Amino acid sequence: MVLRLARENASWGYRRIHGELAALGIKVAASTVWEILRERGIPPASERQSTTWADFLRSQAKALLACDLFEVHTLTGARLYVFAVIEHTTRRIRILGATAHPTAEWIVQLGRNLLMDLEDAGSQVKFLIRDRDAKFTAAFDALMTDAGMKVVTTGIRIPRMNSLMERWIQTCRTELLDWTLIWNQNHLLMPCASTNPSTTSTARTGPWSRRPRAARYPRPSPNKSNSLTWKSTDETDSAEPSTNTSTRRELHGGFIGTRNVHWTPPHASWLNQVELVFSALTRAVLRHGNFTGRDELIDKMDAWMIQRNEHARPFRWTYEGTPLKEAV
Repeated sequence: MVLRLARENASWGYRRIHGELAALGIKVAASTVWEILRERGIPPASERQSTTWADFLRSQAKALLACDLFEVHTLTGARLYVFAVIEHTTRRIRILGATAHPTAEWIVQLGRNLLMDLEDAGSQVKFLIRDRDAKFTAAFDALMTDAGMKVVTTGIRIPRMNSLMERWIQTCRTELLDWTLIWNQNHLLMPCASTNPSTTSTARTGPWSRRPRAARYPRPSPNKSNSLTWKSTDETDSAEPSTNTSTRRELHGGFIGTRNVHWTPPHASWLNQVELVFSALTRAVLRHGNFTGRDELIDKMDAWMIQRNEHARPFRWTYEGTPLKEAV
């Protein structure tokens, strides 16, 4: 009876339950009621009445969207801002767009694109979580409200209220952006849209709206050596792929030699050790550097290369697993 009264009346404390039991003719001490509730793990009435933020996220996951902007530095020193949205129930990411100048009108237009995509997918979203960035104006909130969504703003300096979006941004940085030299806006959006299988791009303009280009050269047919040889004549320096081993004239040294081009296996870019050089260059020069222009960027990169080449040492190769031998 004590547990039933506690479950059906969340606002009743142990003293109220003791009083109701006394009115029903059940004689029991108030301390006994308190002990029963404590042993069964039932919190006090004040805690049972309140709903935590985590409970809200779990109970409304199917009706929740979260959005945020994050900043990316390109190889030319420009700053790009990416607008992304995540669905709480499926963890699906939508890259809405990227720009160097995120204005309020741009945010509103991306909001319209998002609403059209949600309507096409038949989504029943009721809440949109966002932070207090000034780029989210009243026009953006009004647009979402007209579509039947309630905009929920996070607390001041409480990024954990938008934890799923913040976690995906962190994952995108540590697994993609920190290891990739981004050249421009088009280059940025293509890898961001392929960070995981559930990621989709929903912007109305951009590189994904075009048909993919045909490869400049066809990939070699799978074989045991997984190699390709390039052939050229003395009259031209242009090369064409060939499946047979051929010779070509070297520009330096004047000797005739054979060079094989080896393709790395899928998802194994770490086999190409130049990626380690790119990573070191990013950490030492690009990630926290400020450049006034292209010339300053090139000068700093050249200075870093010269200093590194003076004390260059080979990278240590420690991997000896059989999967690598089978793949190569």
